[in-house]
Amino acid sequence: FKPSDANYIEWQMKTGNPLLHQQDITVAINLATNPSFETGTTGMATQTASSGTLTAGVTTSTPDVGSQSGRFTCSVATTALSAYFTNPLTTALVATNLFYYSIRVRSTQTLSLRLRVATWTDAGGTAGLVNVDAGADTVLVANTWTTLTMTGTMGAGVLSSRPGLRVTTNISVATTLDIDSVLFKVGSDAVSYFSGATTPVGYSSEWLAAPNASTSRLFSEG
Repeated sequence: FKPSDANYIEWQMKTGNPLLHQQDITVAINLATNPSFETGTTGMATQTASSGTLTAGVTTSTPDVGSQSGRFTCSVATTALSAYFTNPLTTALVATNLFYYSIRVRSTQTLSLRLRVATWTDAGGTAGLVNVDAGADTVLVANTWTTLTMTGTMGAGVLSSRPGLRVTTNISVATTLDIDSVLFKVGSDAVSYFSGATTPVGYSSEWLAAPNASTSRLFSEG
């Protein structure tokens, strides 16, 4: 082959000449740092109503991905309970940012809930709480993994945020609410769930620091 031949260039690409490969392109960053709860309850939190409580934990029973999923257990029958899944994000989703949020949810009780993103007007996630709701409730069929998604825009003055959900019908004592495959990203375009351990077909992914304890990147290779 001569260097100018198309066949020569194709052969070089197949044999790995790095000069003929484009740099990979980042498609999205998943900001959830323990998205499938492989490191336990890290990042999980609840907003307890006056009449009821959800307790955070994990379970190895029928996870959606990985070896376990997050689990919230109701200890007092109630309505209007909220739960959140990742530490307050202070550098990526701030005022005016569009966002996309998806999660897989499974309950032992048929109930209604809506996705919610908690936002704060301080960078530490401790003051000025304001909530962005998805709008219409979703009815979960008992014991069935269901994908829920929402898009939105962070309000004026927001400096930190975190994804979650809100139970909007009565939840019975001992009902469990399992959560898995959390995806929270800048930009409102829909993306299949990914982490450094789970990759959609046609892409590559990686953890940006410690596995199951950091953000992750979805990318296409040139």
